[in-house]
Amino acid sequence: MTHVGRAMRRREDPPLLRGQGRFLDDLRIDGVAHVVFVRSPHAHARVAALDVDAARKAPGVVAVVVGADVDAFPPIGMIRAIEGMVVPEMLYVADDVVRCQGTPVAAVVADSAVLAHDAAGLVRVEWTPLPGVDVRVAADGEVLARGPNVFKGYWENEEATRAVLDKDGWYHTGDLGEFDKDGFLWLRGRKKDMIVLADGTNVYPEDIENMFAADPRIEALATPLRPAVATVVGLQRPGEDVQVHAVFLVKDKEQVASIVRDTNVRLSGSQQVRGWTIWPEEEFPTTPTQKVKKRFVVERLLAMGRVDQARAVTGDLPSTRTLTEVEQVPPQGTMPRQFAIDPTGAYLFAANELTGNVVLFRVDSSTGRLSPTKTELKIDVPVCIVLVAAQR
Repeated sequence: MTHVGRAMRRREDPPLLRGQGRFLDDLRIDGVAHVVFVRSPHAHARVAALDVDAARKAPGVVAVVVGADVDAFPPIGMIRAIEGMVVPEMLYVADDVVRCQGTPVAAVVADSAVLAHDAAGLVRVEWTPLPGVDVRVAADGEVLARGPNVFKGYWENEEATRAVLDKDGWYHTGDLGEFDKDGFLWLRGRKKDMIVLADGTNVYPEDIENMFAADPRIEALATPLRPAVATVVGLQRPGEDVQVHAVFLVKDKEQVASIVRDTNVRLSGSQQVRGWTIWPEEEFPTTPTQKVKKRFVVERLLAMGRVDQARAVTGDLPSTRTLTEVEQVPPQGTMPRQFAIDPTGAYLFAANELTGNVVLFRVDSSTGRLSPTKTELKIDVPVCIVLVAAQR
């Protein structure tokens, strides 16, 4: 195959435009090692526990440096740009306390940048808030913080300040979390990304995304430059309730169907993935820190429409579609309150997990009403309630 005269997409552009180019990775010099820092996501916290054993045993790792290893070195000197400016001590690697977001708590040195990144992901850190900082979880699950370390507001932007700082001084972080019985705060994702179902149940996309990320088929495709291969959003089409919807960079529709099916088995009823789409581009729209811009993803899905989404996966839309290309409804013993209606007309197989009886319903696409047929089957294996498109 020749590439002469053909338009070729520059594969290096996306990471370079995001400022993530790693030009040194192209160099192969004997004795050169790569370092990746494990940094604190908190601006004011104590390191309750730090476990680097797994990282030290990872392939290609030369060393893992922690605070105790560099105690003999003096703090990094900081320039005071303003007279009287208070500058906290900046340590090479913090040992006990961090006072700035991004402070390193471990440095992983390995033979390559990829091996260093992989090993850094094995470092486990537990955090507790320092005295003088109040942290609580609001009724809606949002993490609130108050203390002298919390910023006083946005510069010359009172409206933005009032949106995040209430009259009692609580900073609304936008993060969702919960405290466990030992007092540790576990973050569950961003409040703006939380999916609220029709019955008021809250679903945290991050929990489902973590399930996908642990699947070996997804894990094999993830890289430090593209950590998100699957993302989960709340998708609400006109006239329908919001549903849990997954979007994949995986291009094999059969593999995606298998991943969704295997993951749904391990999810609760409210977390069930009801539908999925293969993203038509090579990458998701992301922030500079590689977080998926979910608002843009949802807007694109709605613009694509149900038929266009099917075409994005399968090309031309046949009059009869296979099960993997339409909405999935979770296993349960009772009928859901509402079903998604396929514009081509649909049949609904309502299966009772307990009795094994399967009743065929006809869905009127113009009214959305269900009408039972006389067809009833008896099966010997557990099945789930699914919506299957059929030819009129």
